Amino acid sequence: MNMSHYSRELPWFKPVPWLDMADGSGDMGTGRIPSDEACFALHDRYGTMEHIRQHCLRVADLATAMAQRAVDLYGLDDGHPRPDGIHPACPARLVATTRAAGLLHDLAKTYCIRHGGSHAQLGAAWVLEATGNYRIAQAIFLHVEWPWDFPANVCSPALFVTYADRRVKHDTYVTVRERYRDLLERYAKTDACRRTTISSAYDRVLTLERALSAQLELPLHACTVDCGRLVPRT
Repeated sequence: MNMSHYSRELPWFKPVPWLDMADGSGDMGTGRIPSDEACFALHDRYGTMEHIRQHCLRVADLATAMAQRAVDLYGLDDGHPRPDGIHPACPARLVATTRAAGLLHDLAKTYCIRHGGSHAQLGAAWVLEATGNYRIAQAIFLHVEWPWDFPANVCSPALFVTYADRRVKHDTYVTVRERYRDLLERYAKTDACRRTTISSAYDRVLTLERALSAQLELPLHACTVDCGRLVPRT
């Protein structure tokens, strides 16, 4: 993507390891993509608390709307190379992959609240075992922390879910600022180290928000979801 599309220089945009999987390009055909019903059946299996299910549904709705917006703008990959300077077409199963990842991103949250551990790692393992779909598992694994520089093309299941998760407080859509204010209030009142970590994460998510807004040609900070579509907040 031509970085001149942005109003100011953005940090953290460099090549990513295993890029064909990390940025959503290439084949998304491996493994099964579970339906909404199958995703909630997995939540049943692992005893996910109801408020966490509702959070997952809101995250999935926003992530799905972003994926659909990308498809509407750039079309689906037909196997032919795109002209230079044109945003790459979207993988054929981008929307379905993104939705399943959103619905399942906190699958292991209840277990880890009760027993400890990383809900991102454990949830990714559970989903990979259930579906054989590495792309969905990868998005779940990465939704807490994206460990690399952002790729030039941020239209991917992992980054759609990462961003959407930062826009949902419990089961309500909020701004990124509101979401991180809540995190600071709940987890960093008396912990300066944690406050620094959360503040740094906030800066990175704002960068991701600007990048997604540029590629989706929509000011995401001013949008919410209505009837499955991104609409201006009222």
